[in-house]
Amino acid sequence: MCLWYRVVLLGQPKGPWRPTRKQAEADAASADLGERDEWGSFYLDAFADIEARHENDLIRSGVGHPASSTKTLGLRS
Repeated sequence: MCLWYRVVLLGQPKGPWRPTRKQAEADAASADLGERDEWGSFYLDAFADIEARHENDLIRSGVGHPASSTKTLGLRS
């Protein structure tokens, strides 16, 4: 079992659960909630965050397995 990541804005999800933090960062960048600086460090908007949850916690909370979720909230196409 592993950690899953998603972008949240003011506590509300703005992207699907992702298996890597790098993918969640890409979601944040595509939603204009974060960007990389010239040295490659990733920074989020002051009101955004990357939430990390253990796979078992997601399954127990009734979300189901995060890989089965294809719903995206607030991401630009």
